[in-house]
Amino acid sequence: MGLVRIIRGAVAASLWAGTMALVSGCPTEDAGLALITTPKTLDFGTATQEIPLQVRTNFSTTKPEPLTVRASEPWIVVNECLDASEGCLVGSITESLTLSVGVDRSLTTLGANRGTLTLDVAGASRVVIDVFAQDRLLPDFTVPSRRVGIGQAVSFTNTSVAAPETGAITGYVWDFGDGSSTTQESPAHVYAQPGVYTVKLTLTTEGGAETLVKKDYIVVGDPKPSPDFSATPREIFLGDKVQFVDATTSNAGPILTRSWKFGDGASSTTQNPTHQYSKTGLFNVSLTVGTEFASATNEKLGYVLVKRKTAPEAIISVSTVNPAVGDVIQFNDGSNPGSAPIRQRVWRFGDGAVSTLQNPTHTYQQSGTYNVELTVISDHGSDTATVPLKLNFTAPKPEFEVLETNPSTCSDPVTCP
Repeated sequence: MGLVRIIRGAVAASLWAGTMALVSGCPTEDAGLALITTPKTLDFGTATQEIPLQVRTNFSTTKPEPLTVRASEPWIVVNECLDASEGCLVGSITESLTLSVGVDRSLTTLGANRGTLTLDVAGASRVVIDVFAQDRLLPDFTVPSRRVGIGQAVSFTNTSVAAPETGAITGYVWDFGDGSSTTQESPAHVYAQPGVYTVKLTLTTEGGAETLVKKDYIVVGDPKPSPDFSATPREIFLGDKVQFVDATTSNAGPILTRSWKFGDGASSTTQNPTHQYSKTGLFNVSLTVGTEFASATNEKLGYVLVKRKTAPEAIISVSTVNPAVGDVIQFNDGSNPGSAPIRQRVWRFGDGAVSTLQNPTHTYQQSGTYNVELTVISDHGSDTATVPLKLNFTAPKPEFEVLETNPSTCSDPVTCP
């Protein structure tokens, strides 16, 4: 099976619109849906590259489905045309669709080439169009090896053929893809820079010219790609995801294959995968990439660390010794945060008072034993600690002032000083 084109939407609508306008107000016997094409045969000869093909429906009230066009040979090229702005929809008694049919002469064989176009619309008879093309000139060339080192000469051998009626080949134009060219028949060329190069050969005869293009044909330098990658984040907790990004470079054409191994038995072939680890540990990650010519692997040891989430451990410390009613008591949070920072604290002092400070102070108004409670919360859990605190009652001390520290023993108010 050759090239397939499915014409949808605007095409089916355009074919239907004109038909409806025609039959509106003119009740006639409906003969059924049929496709009408112009021309009936496509002959490209030796030089024609493109021929327009008009497709329309007969006068039918049957609404057509999308048009399907199939080419039997790969050298028959059918181009879609879905928009009137492209100049392919022509207004007439019925709306017609013009398809651009071309020929890829690099895929034809020397001499006569024959194929068909098959047009189908559900509810209508199939239409088969014969397609012909003559190829009297067949450019081609070979090289001993498509992979060469920098500075190594590449010998190009011309293997082109021409039909007798075309006449002898009179001219050669080589384009080596690096800005250099020559008119020799079978040249040698030296590439100065690493890379992948597309080579073109244009032949000229008395009957015309033809060009052959071999894309990404010569690889110069190390054909192996240079795989590299990054991961964000590289240190995670169990259940979190890691985003991997492929940073590979290649001088040997596009990357065609990728294989990631995440170190836990899982793998991926996408370019930039995400991965969720199901167990803790330190994992090696590798990326293998391949081009048309070679493959290479980059393994990074101990690249991703996966840790288990641990909740915080609440720890209460009281810095005031033998606290009593009325004392300002200092409470300190000595908690272990676990695997994530503590983001919230709640102190309950047992007398109804509450604080969210890290290291609060509190004064009790009555004696007794109070259960002091601290709850700490992080993104990985929470914990609560409780300690009993006994408050003693201290009797008030009388306050007085001593005016004389060395009282006199003299009792005579006259003689005493």
